[in-house]
Amino acid sequence: MTITGTVIDHRGQAVASAQISIGRAPTPMPDVVVVTDADGRFAFAAPSPGRYQLLAYAEGYRIARVGIDVADGKDTTTTIKLRH
Repeated sequence: MTITGTVIDHRGQAVASAQISIGRAPTPMPDVVVVTDADGRFAFAAPSPGRYQLLAYAEGYRIARVGIDVADGKDTTTTIKLRH
């Protein structure tokens, strides 16, 4: 299972170099931080199904928190919007 997504700003533009981490997971996880690419995309493994809280941050923006449900055996995609 993989969680993929895109980080955008309030105008819908991709945010490169945003940091994405897991705030909460259905099972204990090590601290994982991924960084968005030039197109604002990110991906990381979800070791178990359930509800995850993703935290996104980029310089000049507020931290965004997004809840996402990962179904057993399914990949999940989300879009995270950052605001100033």
